[in-house]
Amino acid sequence: MSAAPAQIETATDAAYSSGTLDAVAEALFLSYRHGDQLLDQQHSQLKDAVEVLQLAQLDEQTLVAALALSRQSAAERDRNWREVFWKEALRRASHHSTGDRPPAWLTTRHT
Repeated sequence: MSAAPAQIETATDAAYSSGTLDAVAEALFLSYRHGDQLLDQQHSQLKDAVEVLQLAQLDEQTLVAALALSRQSAAERDRNWREVFWKEALRRASHHSTGDRPPAWLTTRHT
């Protein structure tokens, strides 16, 4: 295993396997490619993203399927697969939320 997946697992307390976390990082960061090193700020953002995915009640198998389906449906409709994925994940998280305050990255606009 390369250093990058181990780094990703450490960043998220290993909520999902390293391969799945790598796919989540690809969905989250435009410039991220499989095996890339994360910057310090990206660690925090990935951890928040995993929190949202857990609020959405996406287990590993469902998450992997959702990522694949988002890529496929976005390609069929000429849309951004990341946008398709995160809109659905946020919708599910909102639906399953217990009213807790959302992670800061959801309420902060990143440029």
